[in-house]
Amino acid sequence: MKRPPSWRCAERHTGWVSDFGCTENTFRPDLVFVSRRKVIFVHGCFWHMHGCKLSRVPKSNLDYWIPKFKRNCARDARNIKALTAQGWKHLVIWECESRNINSLQKRLKKFLA
Repeated sequence: MKRPPSWRCAERHTGWVSDFGCTENTFRPDLVFVSRRKVIFVHGCFWHMHGCKLSRVPKSNLDYWIPKFKRNCARDARNIKALTAQGWKHLVIWECESRNINSLQKRLKKFLA
């Protein structure tokens, strides 16, 4: 699995390298920094119901989509709570936020400092 282009660019400019696809963690974060005990989740706005214009609810088959989105959000909350209890710090980057590379780099630098 390849990193999204914006992440590869951010890593190249910051010099950080993550354990991409680390299988030790059952919570499936997108980026894992084991030595810092920090993880980053990159959430798709549609799948994780961010609330921006990318997270619209489909008009058809609502009986499927509404429970699906609720399960995704509940799983996200459980995972973050469990990671925090284990002493990990987390950062959530939303798909719509990852389009601004300068803002993304600032958030990454602050989180990984």
